[in-house]
Amino acid sequence: MNRKVIIVRSLKRSLSCYLYAIAPLILRHAVAAPPANFDDRVESLRKQVGVPGIAIAIVENGKVTLAKGYGARKLGAPEPVDADTIFPTGSTGKAFTVADLGILVDQKKIDWDDKVIDHLPEFQMYDPWVTREMTIRDLLVHRSGLGLGEGDLLFVPRSNLSRAEVVTEEHILKPAGMLHSTSDDPPRFANADRAYPHARMNGGLRGIGDQEVLDERDDLARNAAPAGGLAISANDFARWLLIQLEAGKLPDGDGRLFSEAAHEQMWKPVLLQPNRPRPTSLQPTQPMFYTYALGWDVQDYRGAKIVWHGGAVFGFQAAVVLIPEKNVGFSIEINSEDGEVILGLMDELLDHYLGLPKGDWPEKMIDYKKQMMAEGLKKYQTASAKPVMEGPSLSLAGYAGTYVDPWYGNIEIGNANNKLTIDFKSTPRMSGTLDHWQYDTFITRFTDKAIEPAYVTFSLDAEGKIDRITMKPVSPLADFSWDYQDLLFRPTTTKK
Repeated sequence: MNRKVIIVRSLKRSLSCYLYAIAPLILRHAVAAPPANFDDRVESLRKQVGVPGIAIAIVENGKVTLAKGYGARKLGAPEPVDADTIFPTGSTGKAFTVADLGILVDQKKIDWDDKVIDHLPEFQMYDPWVTREMTIRDLLVHRSGLGLGEGDLLFVPRSNLSRAEVVTEEHILKPAGMLHSTSDDPPRFANADRAYPHARMNGGLRGIGDQEVLDERDDLARNAAPAGGLAISANDFARWLLIQLEAGKLPDGDGRLFSEAAHEQMWKPVLLQPNRPRPTSLQPTQPMFYTYALGWDVQDYRGAKIVWHGGAVFGFQAAVVLIPEKNVGFSIEINSEDGEVILGLMDELLDHYLGLPKGDWPEKMIDYKKQMMAEGLKKYQTASAKPVMEGPSLSLAGYAGTYVDPWYGNIEIGNANNKLTIDFKSTPRMSGTLDHWQYDTFITRFTDKAIEPAYVTFSLDAEGKIDRITMKPVSPLADFSWDYQDLLFRPTTTKK
């Protein structure tokens, strides 16, 4: 046989074998559909956990392959969730703020490493050196030195303070660490075709019990927008995912939202985050590295790099996930606080698009959440079961008065009908009664039961007068935004 023919046949055979070997990889990269029976899977999990409504968007290789709603906008109401139903999405909005700033960087109006005071001269932190050195990048990666949730009561659960007033109060907040160490988390919302918030509050602690509809007016304060105040639909998220995966290029060839250079900065890890160990059942999903970029978490998932961010506003939760090497992205939104559904579906979709075997992550997340809730409830019941039958030291009238915290503002302690009352003056509708617990500590009973109760402790000076008031959440599972522990109230006038 002609040697040339033999060589050609050999090359063809080698090429055929090579294509056969990589065919699964090509097909996996070109997958243009969610997992088989995905709709049934989502509905089953939604009903199992009791989530009223879910919205999901998936994009693959420049195309939207799913934008859909499941369940209802509001518990007990007929209106279904669809691809245009908007959900408040909390901290997922930080990436949108970063994109806005990226546009300004492209226009040469700012630089990522500009000092904040060069653009906001009135900006001040507790330490003058930090004020001088704080950059825009520092703000975007939460390395101000403030503690987790510190100052959140300036907009949680609502506020009558303006954004300018909140910025003014920043200089009073004492840092928990140094500049360039980790920090906090902000939120807000409004519109028409929207989902309603739901939470579990009648089981002893928030997060346990039956789903209840929360007051839709409680969309958090305007002063927290836009870094956590966006309300977004599945269709909206689909377009956002396409823009992110195309490094700022707008879908349908309509130009760019921001440059590739700006996008490179957005996904570039800046801060190393604590990589907390996961329980045995979830160990395979434990990342080897966990970092923070500009408004995005960047980590590995079972060997693959993912860029993502979670978000939460009371009564809602969301997650946005990108797999750059697969050109795939998805978002999941729910109108309840059952985050185990989001995290479980997130890992299940990651497994699908990475070609990994299923791990039953939603079921494992559900079991882990139940365990955590049971442990939290037991801890609370143990701590509150046997208060010491001592106190209070003063007559109820002796506790009444106006008290001020330097960064939050005033609370009013009243005495009416032989009962102490409390009113947080910077937070509309955050008021209720105080029930004596032990010594000079009382427990808040807010009129709005969606607000986390707090222990309120009065400290007396040597003359038996109120010197200060401190607080801490009653629930060991309270969200970090209920930062009562950072408050220190003192009398506004000398009490008699």
